[in-house]
Amino acid sequence: MYQETFKNFMKLIRPFLKQQGFTSRRNNFHKRHPEGNIGMINFQKNPDGLPKFTINIGVYSLVLAEFFFREI
Repeated sequence: MYQETFKNFMKLIRPFLKQQGFTSRRNNFHKRHPEGNIGMINFQKNPDGLPKFTINIGVYSLVLAEFFFREI
């Protein structure tokens, strides 16, 4: 029952996020900003089969990456 609910949720959210400019692979969505930053959203099922899931949100910052990974 829960697995079907999660699948239905993903069927609803996928077109909405694509309309907002996100691309997807499985339960992962990302959107690249013209200046190099990337926004990421991941929907994660509960491995125990309980009726809940997790939404992970992240941002890859090109400016921070250049700062931390620059050659010394």
